Amino acid sequence: MIKQISVNLKLPLLPSVVLNSKRGPTIVSDLSIEVLENQDVNTVIYNAVATDPDKKQTISYSIGGVDRTLFSINSSTGELRLNKSADFEFKPAYHIEIIATDSSQRGLSDKQILDIKILDVNEAPSLEIKQADPIVVTVDENEVDIFAVTAKDPDANDVLTYNVSGKDAALFSVNELGRLVFNAPPDFENPSDSGSDNVYDVNVTVTDQGGLSDSQDYVVSVNDIVDANQITGIHAIQGEGDATAMAGQSVTIQGRITAWLPKLRTFYVEEESFDKDDNASTSEGIAVFYGSGTSPVSVESIGDIVRLEGTVSEFNGATQISNLTMFEVRKDGSAADL
Repeated sequence: MIKQISVNLKLPLLPSVVLNSKRGPTIVSDLSIEVLENQDVNTVIYNAVATDPDKKQTISYSIGGVDRTLFSINSSTGELRLNKSADFEFKPAYHIEIIATDSSQRGLSDKQILDIKILDVNEAPSLEIKQADPIVVTVDENEVDIFAVTAKDPDANDVLTYNVSGKDAALFSVNELGRLVFNAPPDFENPSDSGSDNVYDVNVTVTDQGGLSDSQDYVVSVNDIVDANQITGIHAIQGEGDATAMAGQSVTIQGRITAWLPKLRTFYVEEESFDKDDNASTSEGIAVFYGSGTSPVSVESIGDIVRLEGTVSEFNGATQISNLTMFEVRKDGSAADL
């Protein structure tokens, strides 16, 4: 017979062993943000935040992704900034990778894609031609068109409106073609500007739909132009007598150059065909003596239609115009036009 013997063995406790698993940092900050365009580059647009179960570990932050070069992140605080102000019209969204890495030997890390949406902000329009002082523009009397008012706006499809102000604003408008115009043709002899000196002061303002604007001051100067009713016919100057009755008078004539005599410092002008009086007792041509100054004409001038102002006189029994005070070519011509 076998006798059972019971033995109590007390075994020593073995230390518990915990298998190590990946227990690095975990990013807990937002997956997406919205940022206003044009913000200052010093503005913190996002704070990366990560936690780590091992409180002894220090977490550092970095970024990756295709847009990473456009941003900077503080490796210690996780503060994210743009390297350059965002422009909604250029790029309305960015995608970067936020990386949090602990200080362990293994450098455990977590990664998270951050979507950044850029919000559009109304931006002011700007006139394309700008300067601090008023821009001076010169136009001839009787001309209503002055110049095109052009402006640009960074915001696509923004509708711009133009407003005229200033001392002489009531005399101007910006038409449907975007041109600054006189509401009525200016008359040099009867100026209607506030100073009655043919110098008009006006301001043009361009405004977008959001109320932002840009403006520029202008000075519009009106030139005196000889009107057709101020031109004296050559036949009227010559008259039917042996000598002109208009000697000593200042006149304006218009006609075609028919000859140039440089040694005599003289050229000849003939009345245009539609201005001739068909009177055999009067002459339709006249000599113009330009004196010791530079000749206003050359051989290439023959055939040109010119307008000039001078004084009527008699010289060696012939009527002439001298002491020129104005000379302009109204239409190019050639000898073939004679």
